[in-house]
Amino acid sequence: MILLIEDSNVQRIKLRQCLHEARYDDICEFSSAEALLAYLAIEENAPLVELILIDHHLPGLSGMETARHLKLDPKFKDIPVIMLTASADPATLEQAFEAGVNDYLSKPVTRIELVARMRSMLKLKQETDARKLRERQLRQNTLKLKQMNAVLSKKEQQLLKLTKDLRKLSETFKLQSQQDGLTGLANRRYFDYTVAGLWAKALQTKTPLSMIVLDIDGFKAYNDSYGHAQGDQCLTKVAQALKDYFTGKKGFVARYGGEEFVICLPTTRPETAYQIANKLRASIENLGIPHENSPCHKVVTASFGTAHLVPQAGESYEKLFQEADSALYLAKERGRNRVEHFGTQILVSQASVSANYSET
Repeated sequence: MILLIEDSNVQRIKLRQCLHEARYDDICEFSSAEALLAYLAIEENAPLVELILIDHHLPGLSGMETARHLKLDPKFKDIPVIMLTASADPATLEQAFEAGVNDYLSKPVTRIELVARMRSMLKLKQETDARKLRERQLRQNTLKLKQMNAVLSKKEQQLLKLTKDLRKLSETFKLQSQQDGLTGLANRRYFDYTVAGLWAKALQTKTPLSMIVLDIDGFKAYNDSYGHAQGDQCLTKVAQALKDYFTGKKGFVARYGGEEFVICLPTTRPETAYQIANKLRASIENLGIPHENSPCHKVVTASFGTAHLVPQAGESYEKLFQEADSALYLAKERGRNRVEHFGTQILVSQASVSANYSET
């Protein structure tokens, strides 16, 4: 269920029409934040909510204040909130994100941008829910194993065998908690853990970090055309191309979610990150995976965003990721199957990318 909070009848009708056109029909509408909170106060309603679209300027509680209220409640803190605002100045947006808003849309809202942002948030929520379920199952399995150990501890020989089995299971669970089950790459949870460590080290040594974010072009159309089984094979082949490139090289590669992958490159110059991204872009295109309904090519391609930072106190690696992700969106807007760098222009053209460039 999607909750829509907008005090303007005209805007609410327009947004509802956009949602219906995108086949989002399970919508509950409110004209004030107070009405929303009253609805969520009913215990059986909260688990049904997948996304909240809320106007910033509302009578009574504002959208930002409402987001802050929701994020403080454990029952609602994982529900993604997209704020609709006519004021996109940096100070307002910074306050909104600090309050717990996950994303924002500038008015007037277009259907394409609305649906794209919603799909991204809904996908993130699904993956978060799935991760939490896996963690609960892992805790349950661990508890069961401990109980088994207590029961069998009476016989020393059986205890030794059980301990060995438990060790193997623990290693398996640890690997599963770190690894994406489809591609074998690191999963998002392990990416967050590892990159936080790389960030801390770079902050201590005052050395740079570069990041590459890539997304397979038109992957939904690929799934629709060839089926999810073929889609899984496509993801596996792209992941293998990334793994093959970084064999023997520095660089931490992970599947961030869906068709999106991310690479962290410690002590790497922006020019080098840009060059690596171009090589990976060419490698994926050269796989030659047919994609008749691609928006930019007849084979599977990917768009890339790169970013570069020397970590500063008070910042986090999320800033680097957001900048690389912004560059990825720019690559999509400029035609896909290309590389864009965040901020300062990289003085390396695609034609000048050379395999002899030093990747340090």
